[in-house]
Amino acid sequence: MMTQVVKSPQKIDPSLVRMIDIALHTDGKQNTPAIKAILKHAKILNCLYEVSEALNDCERPFSEIMTEIVTMIPKGLRHPKKASIRIDCCDVTYLSPNFKPSPWMISSVIHCKDRLIGRMDVFYAESSPNKTHPSFIPAEQKLLSEITKRIGRNCSLRHEGDALHIAANRLSSSFEAATIGLFYLDTKGNFLRVNSSFAQMLGYSAENMATQSLQSVLSPQSREPDDPLYCIFYDGPIEPCQALARFVCADGSYVTGDISLTPELMEDGSVDCIVGSVQKVSPQDDIVDREAQMQAHLRRAEFEIVNVLSKAQSHRDPYTSEHQNRVATLAVSIGRQMGMQGPQLKNLELGARIHDIGKLDIPSDILSKPGALTPQEYDLIKTHSAMGCDIVAGEILPPVIQDIILHHHERWDGSGYPDGLVGTEISLESRIVAVADSLESITSHRPYRPGRGLRTALDIIKEEKGRLLDPDVVEVCVAMGEEGYFDWLIVQ
Repeated sequence: MMTQVVKSPQKIDPSLVRMIDIALHTDGKQNTPAIKAILKHAKILNCLYEVSEALNDCERPFSEIMTEIVTMIPKGLRHPKKASIRIDCCDVTYLSPNFKPSPWMISSVIHCKDRLIGRMDVFYAESSPNKTHPSFIPAEQKLLSEITKRIGRNCSLRHEGDALHIAANRLSSSFEAATIGLFYLDTKGNFLRVNSSFAQMLGYSAENMATQSLQSVLSPQSREPDDPLYCIFYDGPIEPCQALARFVCADGSYVTGDISLTPELMEDGSVDCIVGSVQKVSPQDDIVDREAQMQAHLRRAEFEIVNVLSKAQSHRDPYTSEHQNRVATLAVSIGRQMGMQGPQLKNLELGARIHDIGKLDIPSDILSKPGALTPQEYDLIKTHSAMGCDIVAGEILPPVIQDIILHHHERWDGSGYPDGLVGTEISLESRIVAVADSLESITSHRPYRPGRGLRTALDIIKEEKGRLLDPDVVEVCVAMGEEGYFDWLIVQ
C-alpha cells in the first residue's frame, strides 16, 4: 500500500462562515448559543460543499483530489487544529499534515457499488475538556458519513467512465483492423478519420487522406448531379446512401468500390458526422467470391459490435449483462427446436445478447430499486427498448437485431410496448426472445423479489400462453423444459 502525506492547499474562501463569524464578534450581545449553532452547521455545510466541488472536477486525477480532501475535512469539525485525518481508499493511504493518531477516533467506511473499498478515520489529539460530552458529536459523525458516500459515488462514476473508455478503445482497434475501408466525414464531406485499409486501397497514407475530402478522391463521373453521392452532400438533407463509385488513386489509376454512407445524428436530430465504408469491387469473374468474403467480414463485424456492446454493459450493469447471455442461450435453444438455422439463428442469438442494451441510459438506482417503481419510473424503464434501438441504429447490424431490441416487450394480445403490436405483427425472433426473457426473469433473483424454481416458471409461462406470449413458442419452450433442456437454469 502506498502512503501519501500531503500539504494543505490554498484556503477556499468560506463566505458563509466568514459572514457569521463577523456577526459573532461584532457585538458581544450576539454571542448566543443560537449563533454558535448556526456557525457549527455552516462550517459543516461549507466543508461538504468544498469536498463535493473537488470531487466534481472530473479532469483532475483522483489521487490529487483525495490529497486535497484530507486538508478540507478539519474545517468542518469543532476542533480543526486538534484533528488528524486518515483516508484509506483503493489501496492508497492519504494523511493530513502533521498526522498523529490518538485513542479518540471516529470512522466511516467507503463503498463503491456495495463493495468495501476503504475507510476514513478522524482523530482528536485529546478528549473533550467538557467531561459531560464525548470527543465527537453526532454532527461530526454525520459529516464523515456524507463525505465517504460522496467519495464512493465518485469512485463508481470513474469506474463507469473507465469501462466506457475501454469499450471506445476496442471500437477504435476494430476500426483500424478492419479489412474494408472505413472512414468518418464531416457534413461537408471532409475526412475526419480514415483507416489504413481505405488509405492503402487508394495508395495514400492515412495522414494524407485525413487532409482531403471524399469529393477529392472520387472520379468526375461520381460527382455528377444525378449520382447518389452528389445528392447526399448537395441536394437536401443528408440521408443514408449506398452506391458503386470510382475512386482516383494516388498514382492516377482508378478503383471501383461499393460505398455506404450513414449519418450519425445528435439528440436534436442534426447530423454530427457521417460514417462510411468502402468494399473494393473486383473483376467480374471474382465478384461472387468477393461477395462471400464481404458477407463473412460483415458477420464478423456484427459479432464484434455485439461483443463490444455486451462487454461495455457488463462493466456498468453486470446483472443485466448476465441476464442477456442467459436469455440468448434459451432463445437459441428454442429457435433451433422450431427449425431456425444459419443466419436466422445467429441473428436471434446476437439480438438476444443485447436486447436490453437500452438500459445503459437508465439510472442505476432505478434498475436496482428494491421496492415498487413509481409510475414515472416505470415509464422511464419502458423507454429502454426504443433507446436500445437508437444505440444500434444504422446499416451495420441486420434489421432483425434492431427489431428484437425494439419489440421484445410486445405482447401477443397487443398490450406490450412500444408499438402495441398484436400476434404475428411481432417478428418470430422477438416472440421467441419475449418467452426466453420471461422464463429467465422468473427464475432469477430480482432486487424486489427472490427467484423462483424452473417448474414454477414453466407453469407461469403456460398461463400466459395465447394471452401475453406466442402459444406456439410457449408450447416448444414448456416441452423442452419438461424434457430437461433447461435444467441448467437454476435460481440465480
